[in-house]
Amino acid sequence: EPAAHRGLADELTYRLNQQSLLARFGEVALRERDREALLDAACRFCSEGLATPYSKVLTHDAVSDRLVLAAGVGWRTAVEGVTSLSVELDSPAGYAFQTGKPLVSNHLDNEERFSTPRLLADHGVRRAINVLIRPEIDGEPWGVLEVDSPEEGQFDTRDALFLDAFAAVVGAAIARQETEARLVAAIEHQALLTREVSHRVKNSLALVSSLLTMQSRGAASDEVKAALNDAGARIQAIGQVHDQLWRGTDVQSVILSDFLCQLCEAVDTGSTLHAVTCEADHAGVAADVAIPLGLIVNELVTNAIKYAYGSDGGLVHVTGRVE
Repeated sequence: EPAAHRGLADELTYRLNQQSLLARFGEVALRERDREALLDAACRFCSEGLATPYSKVLTHDAVSDRLVLAAGVGWRTAVEGVTSLSVELDSPAGYAFQTGKPLVSNHLDNEERFSTPRLLADHGVRRAINVLIRPEIDGEPWGVLEVDSPEEGQFDTRDALFLDAFAAVVGAAIARQETEARLVAAIEHQALLTREVSHRVKNSLALVSSLLTMQSRGAASDEVKAALNDAGARIQAIGQVHDQLWRGTDVQSVILSDFLCQLCEAVDTGSTLHAVTCEADHAGVAADVAIPLGLIVNELVTNAIKYAYGSDGGLVHVTGRVE
């Protein structure tokens, strides 16, 4: 109902509803991570708060230098991503975008400051409010929040303040989303670098292990040969951890079952008389724990192969549990 026709009680109810909607939208903006869902919610809440059938958010596209309709409610056709307006002063949205101030127009058909966009004319819109969305104080304009009504009546200063408050919440939510996106990108980049380092370390350790194996073949004594083979096995155990790190989704930990059983398979290849089996939990283990654990398991399995059985060999079973 237009402001001029509302009684005191109705006016109070109208303003209290606006305050309630603004508070509810603040909760939505705090938890919403999806940009499209955030803008859709803003349009719904603003349409309800100003008792209008139409509302929309226009975002500034830097490439085309136009205001593109990104979200809206009430429009008869699909307008999201299709409708766009100039950023110049020849439309209500462009006027608000250029001046940075809330724009109230209660008589679009008599406006001399700008012309009525075709979308509004096709829907019989007579009055509108446009406010600027700016994610950062004194930052670059991001877009425009607009409500439109085909009914006669008056939007007043308090309506414009209500919509401006909504635009401020939208801007703050967008700034938070962009900050989170940058943080996620930085974390993903760091994880990529960590995987690359683990991959290179794993390759370097494999090379050292191979060199030790080659050295052991030409060793002058069995004692030196055994020492070189033991050193190569220990390096291989550490390499298994880095192999799991660069392959996995978590650069800080390895899956115990994958890491431990692959290590046992590697140790088992050096024995023809023994069978090494492994059973371990499918759980994450921190890298700084996995490396000493790998060395311990390597020593235990190697010693079991050497000393637990006689010349006929036997079974060596490894069990890994995460408590």
